[in-house]
Amino acid sequence: MKAVTCPQCGGLISKVSELQMIVQCDYCGAKVLIPRENVPSQNAENKPKLINEFGYPIDQYIPFDEKQTTNNSIAPIITAIIGVFGIGFVIFLMVISNSKSTPERTSLKPTPYKTPTATPTPKKDYEVLLEFGDKGTSAGLFDRPSEIAIDNDGNIYVSDETLRVQRFDANGKFLNLWNVKGNKNETIDKLAADTDGNIYVLIGGEIVVYARDTGEQKYVIAESRKHYIDDFVLRDDGGMMFASETKGSEEIVQTDKGKRVIRRFVGIHSNAAETQIPTQAVRIAVDGKGDIYSVYALGDVYGGFQTNEEDLMTFHFTANGKFVNKFAAGLVPAAILIDNQSRIYLLNSRVIGDAKIVVFSNTGNEIKTINFDKFEFIQTLTLDKQNNLYVISGEKIRKLKAIDF
Repeated sequence: MKAVTCPQCGGLISKVSELQMIVQCDYCGAKVLIPRENVPSQNAENKPKLINEFGYPIDQYIPFDEKQTTNNSIAPIITAIIGVFGIGFVIFLMVISNSKSTPERTSLKPTPYKTPTATPTPKKDYEVLLEFGDKGTSAGLFDRPSEIAIDNDGNIYVSDETLRVQRFDANGKFLNLWNVKGNKNETIDKLAADTDGNIYVLIGGEIVVYARDTGEQKYVIAESRKHYIDDFVLRDDGGMMFASETKGSEEIVQTDKGKRVIRRFVGIHSNAAETQIPTQAVRIAVDGKGDIYSVYALGDVYGGFQTNEEDLMTFHFTANGKFVNKFAAGLVPAAILIDNQSRIYLLNSRVIGDAKIVVFSNTGNEIKTINFDKFEFIQTLTLDKQNNLYVISGEKIRKLKAIDF
């Protein structure tokens, strides 16, 4: 039996049989291949000739040395440790180099979260006290409402394009309705209510009077076939004043309570404006003293007309028809009203996006403007005896609180 040295760790393999071709090291467990031709016989010299596990000869016999064996057994471990530290050192150098080339970053504190503040809704120029109505043809609904009136009890009267007049109480509750006679091309141009329960409806150049409770037709007011009524207003003394056409010129006619004509003013508006005003565009209002206010309400008529800014001003006349002054330049008026303090209300245009009410003193000084929402369409307006405003906006009827002055 021959002893050989492990080529892996240098350990002595003390027992090698002549019959063995592979032996295992007792120290490191490595397997050593011994070709049969290199296995010494019993008569060979004691110095063995060995080859490693890959078939290469081991020329030098290394005697067993316990100290050397121990050192050789830990060599692979030391090599591995050095390798790990070497790789770590290289990585460290790379990190240092990269950190020098990267710009220094400023540490930022996170911005504290702030609850979004809601954008406040702009305050309107008016306060809505009541709103009612919707689109339709049933009772209480409207198909393009056009005119509105209020009686002394606060009842509300609304006409629409179906030639109906509907009556509501002060809270907007439907009460009754009636149909106005007229052809399909006619529209209701004005509504008014007196203190005796009568409702005045202007249609086709005539004023038809109805009983408010029953809708029964009572009588018709007409100048004549030659005089077409374009507008009218009820006076505080029970009489009326209306604008009509006569021989191509505008005429303002005053009646007493018995509807007898007591005054006629022919062409006073055109004379004051120094231009011929289209008769169908004249709208009038009367204050408590009987003074007359006439306006070229271009925003209330259809068709094309040649005008300038001065033509569209409001003209003030005494009760006797004498010209006083003109005011409200720059507006496109569609309606005119006067409250119980002789303040003049002008509805500016029906053009979408510019609907507003401008209020003037009886001397013509502008004192208040009420703006409506952008793109809101205001058809017309009226006042009650407390100076609350009523407007038609689309299919809605709105009651607005009296303006603070």
